[in-house]
Amino acid sequence: MFWFQVKTKSGYVRIEYLINTIIDIKLNTSPQKRDKNYKVYNRLKNDLLKYFSGRKIDFKRYKINIDGLTDFERNVLENTRLIPYGNTKSYSQIASEAGNPRAGRAAGNALNKNPVPIIIPCHRVIKKTGKPGGFSAGEKWKKILLLLENP
Repeated sequence: MFWFQVKTKSGYVRIEYLINTIIDIKLNTSPQKRDKNYKVYNRLKNDLLKYFSGRKIDFKRYKINIDGLTDFERNVLENTRLIPYGNTKSYSQIASEAGNPRAGRAAGNALNKNPVPIIIPCHRVIKKTGKPGGFSAGEKWKKILLLLENP
Protein backbone atom coordinates (compact mmCIF):
# COMPACT_ATOMS: atom_id res chain seq x y z
CA MET A 1 0.00 0.00 0.00
CA PHE A 2 1.17 3.54 -0.80
CA TRP A 3 0.03 6.93 0.38
CA PHE A 4 0.43 10.61 -0.19
CA GLN A 5 -0.72 13.72 1.60
CA VAL A 6 -2.20 16.95 0.32
CA LYS A 7 -2.07 20.22 2.24
CA THR A 8 -5.29 22.17 1.65
CA LYS A 9 -6.63 25.45 3.03
CA SER A 10 -8.72 23.38 5.44
CA GLY A 11 -6.00 21.01 6.66
CA TYR A 12 -4.11 17.92 5.58
CA VAL A 13 -5.72 15.06 3.63
CA ARG A 14 -4.00 11.64 3.50
CA ILE A 15 -4.82 9.23 0.65
CA GLU A 16 -3.86 5.55 0.75
CA TYR A 17 -3.90 3.54 -2.45
CA LEU A 18 -2.85 0.25 -3.98
CA ILE A 19 -2.09 0.16 -7.71
CA ASN A 20 -5.08 2.04 -9.23
CA THR A 21 -7.49 1.75 -6.30
CA ILE A 22 -8.06 4.28 -3.54
CA ILE A 23 -8.21 2.42 -0.24
CA ASP A 24 -8.64 5.14 2.38
CA ILE A 25 -8.87 8.92 2.82
CA LYS A 26 -8.23 10.59 6.15
CA LEU A 27 -9.08 14.24 6.79
CA ASN A 28 -7.28 16.53 9.24
CA THR A 29 -4.10 14.48 9.55
CA SER A 30 -0.85 15.98 10.73
CA PRO A 31 1.98 16.63 8.27
CA GLN A 32 4.01 13.51 7.53
CA LYS A 33 6.88 12.52 5.29
CA ARG A 34 5.53 11.68 1.83
CA ASP A 35 5.68 8.30 0.20
CA LYS A 36 8.14 8.48 -2.70
CA ASN A 37 5.60 6.74 -4.98
CA TYR A 38 2.92 9.43 -4.60
CA LYS A 39 3.23 10.40 -8.30
CA VAL A 40 0.88 7.54 -9.12
CA TYR A 41 -1.94 9.75 -7.88
CA ASN A 42 -0.81 13.18 -9.04
CA ARG A 43 -4.15 13.58 -10.82
CA LEU A 44 -6.04 12.97 -7.57
CA LYS A 45 -3.77 15.37 -5.69
CA ASN A 46 -4.46 18.08 -8.26
CA ASP A 47 -8.19 17.36 -8.18
CA LEU A 48 -8.23 17.61 -4.38
CA LEU A 49 -6.39 20.93 -4.46
CA LYS A 50 -8.87 22.25 -7.03
CA TYR A 51 -11.80 20.94 -4.97
CA PHE A 52 -10.53 22.62 -1.80
CA SER A 53 -10.10 25.84 -3.79
CA GLY A 54 -13.85 25.78 -4.46
CA ARG A 55 -13.92 24.20 -7.92
CA LYS A 56 -16.47 21.58 -8.87
CA ILE A 57 -14.64 18.27 -9.42
CA ASP A 58 -16.17 14.97 -10.53
CA PHE A 59 -14.51 12.26 -8.45
CA LYS A 60 -16.58 9.44 -9.98
CA ARG A 61 -13.74 8.55 -12.35
CA TYR A 62 -11.65 7.17 -9.49
CA LYS A 63 -11.72 3.48 -8.73
CA ILE A 64 -12.39 2.76 -5.06
CA ASN A 65 -12.49 -0.27 -2.80
CA ILE A 66 -15.60 -0.81 -0.69
CA ASP A 67 -15.19 -4.56 -0.22
CA GLY A 68 -16.10 -6.06 3.12
CA LEU A 69 -19.40 -4.21 3.46
CA THR A 70 -22.91 -5.64 3.48
CA ASP A 71 -25.08 -5.24 0.39
CA PHE A 72 -27.07 -2.49 2.15
CA GLU A 73 -23.93 -0.61 3.19
CA ARG A 74 -22.51 -0.87 -0.33
CA ASN A 75 -25.84 0.38 -1.77
CA VAL A 76 -25.80 3.34 0.65
CA LEU A 77 -22.28 4.29 -0.40
CA GLU A 78 -22.98 3.80 -4.11
CA ASN A 79 -26.13 5.97 -3.91
CA THR A 80 -24.27 8.60 -1.90
CA ARG A 81 -21.59 8.72 -4.57
CA LEU A 82 -24.29 9.83 -7.05
CA ILE A 83 -25.31 12.95 -5.09
CA PRO A 84 -24.30 15.89 -7.30
CA TYR A 85 -21.86 18.56 -6.16
CA GLY A 86 -23.59 21.23 -4.11
CA ASN A 87 -26.65 19.06 -3.36
CA THR A 88 -27.67 17.16 -0.26
CA LYS A 89 -29.99 14.29 0.63
CA SER A 90 -31.30 13.11 3.97
CA TYR A 91 -30.26 9.89 5.66
CA SER A 92 -33.77 8.52 5.07
CA GLN A 93 -33.64 9.40 1.36
CA ILE A 94 -30.37 7.50 0.99
CA ALA A 95 -31.75 4.57 2.99
CA SER A 96 -34.79 4.45 0.71
CA GLU A 97 -32.60 4.53 -2.41
CA ALA A 98 -30.52 1.71 -0.90
CA GLY A 99 -33.65 -0.42 -0.53
CA ASN A 100 -34.83 0.17 3.04
CA PRO A 101 -36.81 3.42 3.55
CA ARG A 102 -37.00 3.00 7.35
CA ALA A 103 -33.27 2.50 7.84
CA GLY A 104 -32.04 6.09 8.11
CA ARG A 105 -29.96 5.31 11.19
CA ALA A 106 -28.46 2.23 9.48
CA ALA A 107 -27.63 4.43 6.49
CA GLY A 108 -25.78 6.76 8.85
CA ASN A 109 -23.86 3.81 10.27
CA ALA A 110 -22.97 2.69 6.74
CA LEU A 111 -21.75 6.20 5.89
CA ASN A 112 -19.57 6.11 9.00
CA LYS A 113 -17.76 3.16 7.37
CA ASN A 114 -17.04 5.18 4.22
CA PRO A 115 -13.31 4.63 3.58
CA VAL A 116 -13.04 7.44 1.01
CA PRO A 117 -14.81 10.64 2.07
CA ILE A 118 -14.98 13.29 -0.66
CA ILE A 119 -14.72 10.55 -3.33
CA ILE A 120 -17.93 9.16 -1.83
CA PRO A 121 -19.34 12.51 -0.65
CA CYS A 122 -20.98 11.38 2.59
CA HIS A 123 -20.79 15.00 3.78
CA ARG A 124 -23.72 15.62 1.40
CA VAL A 125 -26.01 13.43 3.54
CA ILE A 126 -27.71 15.46 6.25
CA LYS A 127 -30.58 15.21 8.72
CA LYS A 128 -34.18 15.84 7.58
CA THR A 129 -34.06 19.02 9.66
CA GLY A 130 -31.28 20.42 7.48
CA LYS A 131 -28.66 20.07 10.24
CA PRO A 132 -25.40 18.41 9.20
CA GLY A 133 -25.51 15.24 11.31
CA GLY A 134 -22.47 13.10 11.99
CA PHE A 135 -19.28 12.72 9.99
CA SER A 136 -16.35 10.36 10.47
CA ALA A 137 -13.84 13.24 10.41
CA GLY A 138 -15.98 15.36 12.74
CA GLU A 139 -18.74 17.91 12.35
CA LYS A 140 -16.23 20.71 11.70
CA TRP A 141 -15.01 19.00 8.51
CA LYS A 142 -18.56 18.27 7.38
CA LYS A 143 -19.47 21.94 7.70
CA ILE A 144 -16.29 22.97 5.85
CA LEU A 145 -17.11 20.66 2.94
CA LEU A 146 -20.77 21.72 2.79
CA LEU A 147 -19.79 25.43 2.83
CA LEU A 148 -17.12 24.80 0.21
CA GLU A 149 -19.76 23.48 -2.18
CA ASN A 150 -22.37 26.09 -1.23
CA PRO A 151 -20.55 29.34 -0.40
